[in-house]
Amino acid sequence: MEGLENAILLCQAEIDAHGPTAETCFRMGALLARADRFSEAFAALEQAIQIDPTHARACKELARLSLAANEMRAFANWCHEALRLDPGDPEPHLMMAEVLAERRRWEEARDELRLALSLRPLPEDHRARAASLLTSLEKK
Repeated sequence: MEGLENAILLCQAEIDAHGPTAETCFRMGALLARADRFSEAFAALEQAIQIDPTHARACKELARLSLAANEMRAFANWCHEALRLDPGDPEPHLMMAEVLAERRRWEEARDELRLALSLRPLPEDHRARAASLLTSLEKK
């Protein structure tokens, strides 16, 4: 945890020295989320979006935080915003597929997973998640 706190302090120092940018606010939000400082993370990520309304990665991080806070409507909205900004990104579809499967909405989960798999190749960690989900959905 000490390394994470140091990273947060370094990021804050960069913001203090050069002013906030969308990227530094995004990094700060992601670091704060990893440190379970969710309200601060939300604020930093929302500032990233204020500075750069096209910051799709900040939208995905806000979706993850919304999901962790069980704010399902916000989760879906942030996923849709991330997809609007980067239609070729499969991750928001995969995130939604996982949530839909957890809620036993099998057909919608399959549709989202199909969309995720039809887009640009998934990174290795996402491929494992998609394969696991696909296996479980085939049994439903």
